[in-house]
Amino acid sequence: MANLYPSLENINRLKVPPTEGELFLLTFLKDNLEDDFEVYFQPYLNGDRPDIVLMKEKSGAMIIEVKDWNLKNSIYKNSHFIKNKSPLDQVYFYKKNLFNLHIKGLLELKIENPKLDLLISCAVYFHKAKKEDIVEFEKQKRATAARKNIELIVADSLTTTNFKEILFEKGLYRESNDFTNELYKSFKRYLQPSLHTIEDGIPIIFTKRQKNLTVSQPGEQKIKGVVGSGKTLVMARRAVSAHKRTKNHVLLLTYNITLINYIHDKISDVREEYDWKYFHIVNYHQFFKAEANNHGLKRKSFENELFYEDVKDEIVKYDAIFIDEVQDYKIEWLRIIKKYFLADGGEFVLFGDEKQNIYERDMESDRKPKTNVIGRWKELNESFRLTTRIADIAIKYQKYFFSEKYDFDNIKVIKQKTIADFGHEKPYFEYYFLADGPDSLSQVHKKVYAISTKLNIQPNDICILSSKKQTLIDLDFVIRSDTNEKTEMMCVTKEVSESVNNDKLERIEKSKKLHFWMNSGTMKLSTIHSFKGLEISTLFLIIEKNPAIDNHEELIYTGITRCIRNLVVINIGHPKYDSFFKKIERT
Repeated sequence: MANLYPSLENINRLKVPPTEGELFLLTFLKDNLEDDFEVYFQPYLNGDRPDIVLMKEKSGAMIIEVKDWNLKNSIYKNSHFIKNKSPLDQVYFYKKNLFNLHIKGLLELKIENPKLDLLISCAVYFHKAKKEDIVEFEKQKRATAARKNIELIVADSLTTTNFKEILFEKGLYRESNDFTNELYKSFKRYLQPSLHTIEDGIPIIFTKRQKNLTVSQPGEQKIKGVVGSGKTLVMARRAVSAHKRTKNHVLLLTYNITLINYIHDKISDVREEYDWKYFHIVNYHQFFKAEANNHGLKRKSFENELFYEDVKDEIVKYDAIFIDEVQDYKIEWLRIIKKYFLADGGEFVLFGDEKQNIYERDMESDRKPKTNVIGRWKELNESFRLTTRIADIAIKYQKYFFSEKYDFDNIKVIKQKTIADFGHEKPYFEYYFLADGPDSLSQVHKKVYAISTKLNIQPNDICILSSKKQTLIDLDFVIRSDTNEKTEMMCVTKEVSESVNNDKLERIEKSKKLHFWMNSGTMKLSTIHSFKGLEISTLFLIIEKNPAIDNHEELIYTGITRCIRNLVVINIGHPKYDSFFKKIERT
C-alpha cells in the first residue's frame, strides 16, 4: 500500500475537496502500489499546484494531471485550446518548473547530465474517457518533442498491471544513481503537505472559557488574550453567532490590512450555514473613507469625533461590531465607530494584547489598552498556538524588557496534536549574530536555506520578518537571484521600487497587502508591522540597527510571538538584543 500525503482522511475534509477523478486515482494508487511509493495530492510547489505527484526514493517521480472532462463534448476539441492550456502543456509546465524554479541546482545538474530529465515523467489521467475519446490528445502528444513522452491514461484501461507497466517503462521500478538521496530529500521538502493542509477541515474545539466568549449578546465587552490564545478564532465564531442572533450584517474591523484575509479564513473555519454578504471585514481607514464617500463627505481627519454628525441619521448602523487588535487603535477611532455605527443596544466587542502595542498608543493606568468600554477585561491565558519553547522565550522576554511597562503574562501552553506532531521531533531555536556588512543578506539567505533544508520545512510554512522594509526588498532580490525561488512579499520587489514613484509604490504595496493570503505555497517575507496578528510554523526574525526597535521592544516581542514552532533569530549588528538571545540559546 502506497503512502498518501496528506492522508485520505485529511484529503476528504479539505475545504476544496478532490474531484471524482482525483479521489478515484488517489485511492487506486494507495491500494495498488507498494509501500515504497509516495503519493502527494496537490502539493505546494513554489506557487504551482499539480494534482498528483508520485515519487519513489532512488528512482524518480511522476507528475499526473487529472481531468474529469466528458471528451464526447465538442468543447474539448482543438478549438478549446486556442484560449485554454492543454493538460499536456499543463503537466509539462509543472515538470519544467521543477527544474527551472523549485529544486535548487537541479537545472545546472540537468545541463551537465541530460539523463536527469528522464527522472521526472508526466501523465494525464482522463477519468471519464475511453481510448477512442483521446484521439485529439494523441495528436497533440505527437506534435512536439516536449509532449511525446507524456503518458495518456484513461479510466477503462486503468488496471494494476497496466499502470505498473507504465511505471516500469518510466523507470520507477529501477534504481537510478542520478536520483541521489540529496535530490530525493529536496523533492520531499517541497512536496510534503504544509501545516495549513494538515489542519484544513479539522473541527474547532473551544475550551469552556473560549466557548463562553463566543456567545453573542447585546452590550459591550473587551477581551484580552495572551499570544496564541485564539482571540481571532473566538472573534470569528462570535461574529457568526452575532449574525445568526440578529439576522443582520456584522462589522469586523482591524488596523492591519493583511489581517483582513486572515479573519476571512477564520470565519470560513466556522462550519455553519451563513451568507458571506453579511460579514463586512475591513481595516479602520478603509471603512472611514468608504463611509465618508457614501455620504458625500470630504475627509480631513480620521480623528474628528464629530465628522459624521451632520449625516448621523442617514447612517445604516450595525447590530454587532468587533474590533481586532484594539491596542492598535486610537481612542478617537473607537469613539467614532461606537457613536455613529453601532445600533442602540448593539454588541460592541474589543479584542487585544497590550504587549503588542507597536504603535505606542495611549495606555490606561492599569497598563491595559485605552478603550471606550468600561469594566474588567475578560482574559484568555491558554496558548494553543505556541509550543512550550516559544512560550518560554516570550515570558523571559517580557521579564527582561517589560518589567517596568506591563504585568507579566501567565501563559499556559495547551498541546495540540496537529501542531506538536508536525515536522521534526521537537521545536527548534537558534540564534546568530552577524556583522553588519555588504554580504550580510547573502549570509542570511544561506542560513535560511540551510536550516529550512535541514529541518525539511515546506516553503509555505516559512516567513522571514524584519523591522525594515528595505531589508526585505534587498533580501527578496538575493533569494530570487540565487535560487529562482518565488516568494510572497508584503512590499514591492527591488525592480519595482527602483522604477516607479512614491505615490505608485504606496498604492502597489497597499494592493499587495489587501491580496495577501497565508497559503500562497511560497515563502513569505514581511515587516513585523504587516505580519502582526498572523502566525507561521517556522519564523526567521531579522534584528538590525533601526530606531524603530532601539527604544520600542514591543516590535521584537510581536515578531517572536508570530512563531508557532521553529524560531531562528538573526541579529545583524544590534548589541541591545545580543545578550538576551545568547542567554536564551544556552538554556
